[in-house]
Amino acid sequence: MVIAGGIGMVMATRLIPVSPGYARVGPTLFPLIVGGALLILGVALLAEALAGRWHCEATDPEEERPDLVPLLWVGGGLLLNLMLIRPVGFILSSSLMHVMVATGFGA
Repeated sequence: MVIAGGIGMVMATRLIPVSPGYARVGPTLFPLIVGGALLILGVALLAEALAGRWHCEATDPEEERPDLVPLLWVGGGLLLNLMLIRPVGFILSSSLMHVMVATGFGA
């Protein structure tokens, strides 16, 4: 998944139109760096998994289960912001998101 994300980011970055006025630093530099980093990290993760050295907490029966309630508060806040930013504006939707994320973090 990480490798596919890196490939997709690099391919999508190549579709960004760049004016010939830019030298080497332009609007595609940062997305290419992130896409390349995703590719490198994805290959490293794949190598660890194939070698059997990768320990996944999600499949470990002795590991305690994650608390999903804070995750739902944060995800709900982000989703609410996405749905309300156009009808009610940036300030109100971001304030509601802030309250929900703070609740999710226990503040």
